[in-house]
Amino acid sequence: MEAPTYLGTDIAGLMHAARAEARRIVEANKGDMISDHKAILDRLEAAEPDHR
Repeated sequence: MEAPTYLGTDIAGLMHAARAEARRIVEANKGDMISDHKAILDRLEAAEPDHR
């Protein structure tokens, strides 16, 4: 049986990276929850591949 190719990312690593990025955004916006939300959504939309 062949082992699947491991690309160096797993769900725990991706979640850690997402939390770290969210923490950086929150610190940069100094507690403004609306700006935090908009910045996080902008980052998610920018990272999403275009499937048109």
